[in-house]
Amino acid sequence: MELYLSEPQKSSDSLPADYRINYGLSLSLVACAIRAGMASHVRIYDAMIRFGWCGLLLTAAELAHDMSMWGIPLSPAQAQRVLTDKRLFTFEGERKTGKRGRRAKLYRMVDPQQVGALFGFPFGAVFEAAYLKPIDFSSVLHYKLAILGRAVRVRNDDSRMTQVRTWEVSKQTMIRWTRATCYVFPQIERVSSDGDFYGEHPAGQDLFLLKVIEAAKAKPHKFWLEIVTKDGEIRNLPCSPTIAERWLGKSPVTLCEQRTNYYAVRAAYRDPNLWNMPY
Repeated sequence: MELYLSEPQKSSDSLPADYRINYGLSLSLVACAIRAGMASHVRIYDAMIRFGWCGLLLTAAELAHDMSMWGIPLSPAQAQRVLTDKRLFTFEGERKTGKRGRRAKLYRMVDPQQVGALFGFPFGAVFEAAYLKPIDFSSVLHYKLAILGRAVRVRNDDSRMTQVRTWEVSKQTMIRWTRATCYVFPQIERVSSDGDFYGEHPAGQDLFLLKVIEAAKAKPHKFWLEIVTKDGEIRNLPCSPTIAERWLGKSPVTLCEQRTNYYAVRAAYRDPNLWNMPY
């Protein structure tokens, strides 16, 4: 997956004066919408809130034109599918086009508070929303990654499986998303047989071996043994009491445990401040 990096704004490419960069759908609400499979429609709805288009009557052609003008590619067919989503828009009537053929259908945004109520939230649009620019709405993937980055920043100690359950995606998808949005730092806890406690305790080796036995019974896939051969080679071996007992007489043995990764969100996917609502 290619890393998306937001381009710096140029004076000749500034946002419209009424664009509200931090006023939009709440982080929690958008996360629910993504899990519900509504990301493609919600991203357009969220962008419209930020452009200040609430209450306007729009046709599919007008919506597609205005979005594309601000760097959010949208065809009239895509716009029509978005506008016919009754959870987000209402049909308000038709308008003559001055040409032969069908009249243009007019739609209006559903009040954001009603959208919030749809997902069980007492609010919809808030001023504590993520800082998103038009480029963050330019595709469904960009929108998902922008929201994920903000969510991970306030929940950077979640385990991989917690992330998978939270976002309801496969493990491989979550790995791709977090690699694109974060610097991932594996956290490993090490306990050495010659450490301060075990190395100085009269029954140190027996106590260390007991800890290895407990680890092997609990979660063997998260533990492994690290040993150093007489040639100075560092080896990683399975977490086995038998292996530990065999090596304890030859060299120090380190019991390693894989802990939850630490996720440092990349600059393009985080807000300048951490006062976003808890996700």
